[in-house]
Amino acid sequence: MRLATRILCCAVSPIAVLSGVAHAQSGESDSVNLGTKAADQFRRDKNISVRERPHPEYEAAGLRVGGFMVYPRLETTVEFNDNIFATDTNTVSDTVVRLAPSVSINSNWNRHSLSAFGRATISRNADTKSEDTEEYNAGLNGRLDVQRFLNVTGGLEYQRLAEPRTSQNAPDQSEDPIQYNVSKARAGVEKSFNRVKLSARGEFARYDYKNGQTTPTVLNPTGVVRQDDRDRDVTAFTLRSDYAISPDTAVFVQGTLNKRAYNDPSTAVTAARDSDGYELLAGANFEVTRLIRGDAGVGYLSQNYDDPRFDDIKGFGARVNLEWFPDELTTVSSTLERVVQDSVQIGAGGFLSSSATVQVDHELLRNVILTGTFAYADDEFKGVDRTDQRWLAGLSGTYLMNRYIGLSLGYTYLDQSSSGANRGREFTVQKVALSLVLQR
Repeated sequence: MRLATRILCCAVSPIAVLSGVAHAQSGESDSVNLGTKAADQFRRDKNISVRERPHPEYEAAGLRVGGFMVYPRLETTVEFNDNIFATDTNTVSDTVVRLAPSVSINSNWNRHSLSAFGRATISRNADTKSEDTEEYNAGLNGRLDVQRFLNVTGGLEYQRLAEPRTSQNAPDQSEDPIQYNVSKARAGVEKSFNRVKLSARGEFARYDYKNGQTTPTVLNPTGVVRQDDRDRDVTAFTLRSDYAISPDTAVFVQGTLNKRAYNDPSTAVTAARDSDGYELLAGANFEVTRLIRGDAGVGYLSQNYDDPRFDDIKGFGARVNLEWFPDELTTVSSTLERVVQDSVQIGAGGFLSSSATVQVDHELLRNVILTGTFAYADDEFKGVDRTDQRWLAGLSGTYLMNRYIGLSLGYTYLDQSSSGANRGREFTVQKVALSLVLQR
């Protein structure tokens, strides 16, 4: 589900360009980039991407409250979706109006940092009222600068979400989108000295799914679409060591352990999906002249299931992020990822997901940014005969009127195909969205 959601959203929300340009602070990005002060050997700032480039005349001014800056924001989107239920036949189209108020609070201290954010997304459909949803998200992030090149970070986050109909794990029979809650906690430490940088990070996430509802039948007299068997706790711990072989290039090794513990009491009915896994990567972090920078690691991954009815998943692992700067006004970003995802497919504990994304951002004018996105994912289920393939293409343009107002228009096309004796759904979804952002 996480992969499917990320691929679908990478071009569906083109107004995100405005967020990056105009200081609309994101809780997710803050949790990863909390102002880490690395040594010069590990700085990668020769280039500034289109999304990172400052535009003072279009950036949100914010409200100063003591030692903090407050950034309120309201995004309004009108979206046309030609296949609201993501089906291959009898498709239903609809128009969705989406309101997304948010606020972020960031410290402006010389040392240490503290930030908080809160968001809501309220979606209303013109005809298919069953698809109306309310989603919420709030979090807190912090960084403690112990020494010049030693810092400790941490964060808490709570989400109430609705599972998209395009998710591979979304049940077809549920009359309403499946609701679920996610609680997250994370902590990390990083130390740089001379040519070496050491880091450790721990993450915990608890998923709590709500049951769906469908029309009662003889086989299902209550009409309950059971989803609470997907409740689980996911714990991950990562260690990484970087060694700078030059001011522009560092090599690294990274290891991650994870544990996925399901909270389903009815193991007599459904197989327990508990598993333990690891990922070992080796690679490089680099910035070659003013053309390209990135972080690329390849290696091996393994996920071992407690229940022998599920096949273990092992194979090649990769996490690659690259940025190419053909000129000052264009940035080409690409990602490659190969990871293990959980599955609700009967007989399969999970699937091996390989995904790639290419995105081009071009600053046509100081206040006009064009974005093109192409993404592909191949999901190979283990223990059953099923392989899903997903293609996405998107185009969008963002117009920054001033520091308070931005407009964006975007189009996305998503295609999912599935093969094998246990194949899943096949569908195409097209969306056209017009967004207006008001910020202070």
